[in-house]
Amino acid sequence: MNTPRELNRKHLLLLALLAGAGALLLGWNLQNLAGSGLMVLRGKTFGTNYQIKAHAPRDSDQGPAQQPGLTLGELRNLVDARLHELTMALSNWEEESEISRFNRMPPHEEFVPGADFLAVLGSAQALSMDTQGAFDPTIGPLVELWGFGTGAKNTGPPGIGSQDPLAQTASPSQEQIDQALRRVGWRHIRLSGGRVSKDIQGLQLDLSAIAKGYGVDEIGRLLLEQGYTAYLVEIGGEVAVLGNSPGGKPWQVGVEEPNESPLQAGPGGNDILTALGVRSGGVATSGSYRQFRIEGDAKPHHIIDPRTGRPTSPGLVSVTVVARDCMSADAAATALMVMGVEKGLVWVNGRAGIEALFMEVNAARELRLYRSSGFSELELKD
Repeated sequence: MNTPRELNRKHLLLLALLAGAGALLLGWNLQNLAGSGLMVLRGKTFGTNYQIKAHAPRDSDQGPAQQPGLTLGELRNLVDARLHELTMALSNWEEESEISRFNRMPPHEEFVPGADFLAVLGSAQALSMDTQGAFDPTIGPLVELWGFGTGAKNTGPPGIGSQDPLAQTASPSQEQIDQALRRVGWRHIRLSGGRVSKDIQGLQLDLSAIAKGYGVDEIGRLLLEQGYTAYLVEIGGEVAVLGNSPGGKPWQVGVEEPNESPLQAGPGGNDILTALGVRSGGVATSGSYRQFRIEGDAKPHHIIDPRTGRPTSPGLVSVTVVARDCMSADAAATALMVMGVEKGLVWVNGRAGIEALFMEVNAARELRLYRSSGFSELELKD
């Protein structure tokens, strides 16, 4: 479906809405809503914020929701400890993380990482094959070359506002891009029997396009282990849900209209383009609206096509994906930004358990929406 809409905003984010209560999943720290059995947590991880809502409804309508045995403080400690484990496995911003240690290793030397690293890299490799290289976990040299990696000035870990949108940094030359491309390629990673190695000097893994979604899924699994059978977990806009909200309705995830101002890096009262009702699965967005630079009339952004070594088309501003889990949604959203609308729709429509919404800006500054074949079925009607 192709829907034109006048573009007056460029900022896009996912807002997790509590169905039936009209409240944004923002502003809570640690809270248990009396009588509802609903637990709310908020904290920081992966250079951004996390938000959790969870409860344990009974199988019948009789009586209030059950309350699992842990105190909220104990549960928060478990959540933060798990997130720290993931950071030390998957974050390029931690010098002693597993991924940073692997990136410093020479070619052909074997590395034995933990289960989280192996799970994420294995999924990344599978998606690289399925998308014919549109997704590539070895894109690290290109991310650094364009000024969006750990060596960038005035930056912190990826997250809201981590890049200075007005930074004046010249784009790399074609020769520099070609040199970086020689150190990129998912086929140069060897993954077998729990051991990982690389074939070429200078190859650098960057799992930021999939790790956050994996982290969301892992916190969902932790909640299930602790007796919470319905939840919404959100990390930096990537969402996983299970079951119903306390009102008995699906959890709602709203997708906002982009905001054109490069100075707005956080929630700012934008119009909601559409709201999704989801009972199980993950929702993630990839877009060119958060991390970019100003170069005259151009705005090079952080989503790099690993095949060309250059940022993806400026016309496609975002892709929102709904999938069976958040890791799949997270990685697919980036892959689809690289593939573009036409090829991306063909790819999504040819696979079960995944839907997508593409937002594209044309020369007339109109925002056009393109939905996969089943996406509209997820949208809540007025």
